[in-house]
Amino acid sequence: SECSLARGHNRLCSLPLLTYALIQCDALRPGKGTFRPTIDARCAASSNLSAMPPASLARGIAPRIEVWLSGDDCREPVVDSVNMNMEALRQVIMEYQPVRDEQSSPDASDISFPVLFVDSPRLVMVFDCRYLDNSQSLVPIREKIKISDTLLSLVEIAAQSYRVPAPIYYFLGGSSNANFNEVTPISLLHDILLEDSGTSDGVSDYHAWTAKIAEEVLEEIDAESKDSSR
Repeated sequence: SECSLARGHNRLCSLPLLTYALIQCDALRPGKGTFRPTIDARCAASSNLSAMPPASLARGIAPRIEVWLSGDDCREPVVDSVNMNMEALRQVIMEYQPVRDEQSSPDASDISFPVLFVDSPRLVMVFDCRYLDNSQSLVPIREKIKISDTLLSLVEIAAQSYRVPAPIYYFLGGSSNANFNEVTPISLLHDILLEDSGTSDGVSDYHAWTAKIAEEVLEEIDAESKDSSR
């Protein structure tokens, strides 16, 4: 299956994920199950695709996801590209989780926590990774963390880079976060994790889809081999 999906080819290895992303678009997604778009809806989606500049289209297909650290001193991401699935995301975040002991300060502002910077035409978001920790064993989520001026500036630049400025969401802890009146941070994060999203024809996620495609490719190769040997 690795060979069938061009995993060893530098220029083609991203093609399966790109294809998967494109078939999730309303313009191309198969009309099955509860997804039954009208012709007008498909035309509108196709028109939006064709009108988007290449950079915006790329971010729409695969949002930029970076890992930064909280605090005033962080000037660049510690990880500049993260795979778009929850398992990979958790593995990366675990490497940057702070270790605290009983003598540590309880003030969250004294500790560097991993935060996600998400950039897409749909939204620009800074996400406190403590929201992924259900136990909240390090610091209660009610304690707000700070981010650097560099990251704040990057958020504004990213939002304004699109023809229609993207809405900005900050989820950094604290009790006065107005974003919670509209959405929850976890729901927004799940929406941008492309590899965890299912298809309209019942495939559970990207990995299940690639396994299915690899199997079909191998069947085609076997069939051609049998025909050529006759």
